[in-house]
Amino acid sequence: MKKSLWLAMLSATLLPGCTTLEQTVEQLNAPYRYGYIDHTGSMAIAPRYKSAGSFSEQRARVKLNSQWGFIDTGGRMVIETRFQDAEDFSDKRARVRLDETWGYVDETGALVIPTRFGNARDFSGGLARVEIHGSWGYVDVNGNTVIEAKFENARDFSDNRARIELDGLWGYIDKTGKITIEPAFAKARDFHEGRARVLIEEHWGYIDESGKVVIEPRFTSARDFSEGRARVQLDDQWGFVDSKGRIAIEARFTQAGNFSEGLAKVKVGEAWGYVDKTGAVIITPRFTRAKDFSEGLARVKVGNDWGYIDATGNMVIDARFARARDFSDGRAKVKLNTL
Repeated sequence: MKKSLWLAMLSATLLPGCTTLEQTVEQLNAPYRYGYIDHTGSMAIAPRYKSAGSFSEQRARVKLNSQWGFIDTGGRMVIETRFQDAEDFSDKRARVRLDETWGYVDETGALVIPTRFGNARDFSGGLARVEIHGSWGYVDVNGNTVIEAKFENARDFSDNRARIELDGLWGYIDKTGKITIEPAFAKARDFHEGRARVLIEEHWGYIDESGKVVIEPRFTSARDFSEGRARVQLDDQWGFVDSKGRIAIEARFTQAGNFSEGLAKVKVGEAWGYVDKTGAVIITPRFTRAKDFSEGLARVKVGNDWGYIDATGNMVIDARFARARDFSDGRAKVKLNTL
């Protein structure tokens, strides 16, 4: 059944260099099996890549013959494969590696920031963190140093704040490099929706952008805010609080995820489903695994295969993929099961 389905689906989509469906099937059974589907589940970009990333800013990184390049949403190679490693586009820059050092290319593939960093991360809010002589700082999209490399560790900007480590403790800086919250936390996380979670005396709470504790540390574990809710753990169960720390959804789930497009995945027993912001079950728990909604669809696992549901829980793309990722720019990366 599965083989017949794929043969019918691929009959109109032969891979490059394949003149018959049999040659296409033979190539699909090789390790090069990552491709991209559209919202209908049709194969928009044939599965021919050894490895690949999700689309971001209309570009996706793909690996062919041990080198990385970038394709557009039509599957055209817009930046030739010539990098030893590459990451997704962000702020119109993509991080790439040549030999042992990292730099950044623009959307045309021009190396706008030369490969000179031993370690680097993606752009976020117009700045990227880079490591220079063992310390971390930040550069702008032209490669100019904006914040001197003087931190033991650092993270990306989020809500115009970045967390940094000095003398083993975490604090926060603004985009000028000014310390806005003094390093005082053994563990801390990024700001989201004006709140950052911090560990105080073995419990998690939340601070605001001034550093004031606005949600008292009383949670065994906690996650970032998303769409006005944060998931928190109490007595081995997960629930959700609002931005003031009030319980919005009681802790009754084995596991839970962040809210996305109005719904959050939750685990009841051994099955995953989805609730709305009141805690009402919108999609009955019945999946082996589940992920967040993106572009109106969420990927779910039924048995050993991945497919996609809509916000009502209807299976709109049958579960037939060995691996799958979220939709972005109208495309989702998938890996076929062996035919």
